[in-house]
Amino acid sequence: GATWRIQNNPLTGSSSTLYRIDCVGQSTCYLIGRPNMVLVTHNGGVTWSTHRLSVPGVGADLTSSACVASQSADLRGRLALCRLGLLDVACISASTCYVVATGRLQEPAGGLTSAVFLTSDGGSTWIKQLIPATEPCIGPCGHPPPPENPYPLEWITCRPGLPCRAGGSVWIDARTGNASLVIETSKPGAAWTPVRHLFPYSSARDSAVCTTITRCYSVWTTDPFDPGNGIWLSVDGGANWNDLKSGSQRMRNAISCPGARTCYSVGNQGSITASTSGGPFVAQQSRTSHDLYGVTCIDAKTCFAVGNKGTIVARRKR
Repeated sequence: GATWRIQNNPLTGSSSTLYRIDCVGQSTCYLIGRPNMVLVTHNGGVTWSTHRLSVPGVGADLTSSACVASQSADLRGRLALCRLGLLDVACISASTCYVVATGRLQEPAGGLTSAVFLTSDGGSTWIKQLIPATEPCIGPCGHPPPPENPYPLEWITCRPGLPCRAGGSVWIDARTGNASLVIETSKPGAAWTPVRHLFPYSSARDSAVCTTITRCYSVWTTDPFDPGNGIWLSVDGGANWNDLKSGSQRMRNAISCPGARTCYSVGNQGSITASTSGGPFVAQQSRTSHDLYGVTCIDAKTCFAVGNKGTIVARRKR
């Protein structure tokens, strides 16, 4: 992670924004972005294929410029007010990956609707998965969120030997705060089931990755008031969280962990930070000033990050 270089792709220099990325091995990477595009390479970025997914609802196909225009000046370039469309990607193998998405229902209700897509052929085709109704966590929360505010699906994590988990958060009220729902599946194509004991009273988590069955890292991109402490660690499967120093005063947007205690995070204005011991993060040298929204690592020395204006930066193994 000491040095990074620009990785050319079909969206380089365009108005598109790349939000998340996941790579399998040295050659295969999946990227998602606005407007609802999936980019796939199976040869280390030499060539890319592009795919467009249909997200349910309306308002889920905003362009990057429309998203930025809808935000106040101090939130420009952040995801805080534009969490619609394709929001995260996680791969089990080079041919098998999931994408989660959130759209908005037709007015006047204006509620949210979520979707999970699965490819089993390397990205050529995508099939919408059956997911449990985003019922509220009535037990831990005490009462449900308003019917017009169901849970979005904002993040997904898949690790070898662990179930794939996806989740999102919704504001209930001033008394309850944010409530979250997590769903999981044991194998590709199997049914998704709720896991309500995770994150029952948590703050909002916009991107999360579990490196073991109990150890999880997350970032909270929607808190503009505390950007320097935007990385959180849980050692009990997500039930409780403690903040870690993020290594930057720039907003943290995503995190990837190639090992149980080795993680890279990316954020606004091209900032990249790393931790190799599970402790505080340290700033790394970056080759871009564009906001970075997604990062994935194949191992401790090979990582890719994506962001605004079709930017991809890479750290290759040496």
